[in-house]
Amino acid sequence: SGIPGSGTNTTRITTGAADDRTNLYLSTDRIGIGDDAPNQILGIKGTNAQVVIEEDDTAFLRLGVGESDGTAVIGYDDGDKLQMGVYSSPTDTSIAPYVTIDSAGNVGIGTIVPAYELTLSASDGPTLGLWTTNSDITNSNVIGEILFLGNEGGTAFSGAAIKAVAT
Repeated sequence: SGIPGSGTNTTRITTGAADDRTNLYLSTDRIGIGDDAPNQILGIKGTNAQVVIEEDDTAFLRLGVGESDGTAVIGYDDGDKLQMGVYSSPTDTSIAPYVTIDSAGNVGIGTIVPAYELTLSASDGPTLGLWTTNSDITNSNVIGEILFLGNEGGTAFSGAAIKAVAT
């Protein structure tokens, strides 16, 4: 199986270099860049393979396999926001943003202007839900907690905690 030049509906475009990442494979319903057997419509294979979508060198989005082992990355230029949300159609030009990450790394849920590392906003007051999957909860069991941690002189410490106790 795979695409490499043997099928009647397959084309292989190559520079002739030994490095397979320079090869482009086209079949009836798949495109492979450095990948002679893509398992999706577009397959890109190579060391630290990434895709960049850019308007110019200062407005871009990169995603792919990270430069460090065991990482996947979504990155954007450091002067903009990354927004995740909903478009009403493929041609809609206005996103309804649900999550925003600004250039300082602040995350906003329900706001496009997060004021803190994590900002939750909703017109009727934001709700943060924490669930446990433990089905054996009895009275007085701690079912969750929020820890307030710090680092003083290189030593980590727990400053305070809010605990939820089953009643």
